[in-house]
Amino acid sequence: MSAVLRNLERYLSQLKNAPNSQVVAAGFLHKEPMGIRAIDQKGRGRNLQETRLCTYADDAKQVVYLITMGNKDTQADDIALSKEFVNELRQTEE
Repeated sequence: MSAVLRNLERYLSQLKNAPNSQVVAAGFLHKEPMGIRAIDQKGRGRNLQETRLCTYADDAKQVVYLITMGNKDTQADDIALSKEFVNELRQTEE
């Protein structure tokens, strides 16, 4: 988890200098549907358990939502939950 949180800090730092969240690229970032970005544990040590933090950046509000964290076993459910979250978020903004 600490490796994922360090990568979250790196992602947030990169967002400050990017025109929008979708242009940020790094080995620990994975594009998912609907603008969701998964942050994993890569880059910090060996033999770390595969862990992914699902996030969604609202560029207009300059807010990054931390939606769910899981591992390879929960990945499909985590992405489904994240998609529901983003759908609801977008509906409340309309």
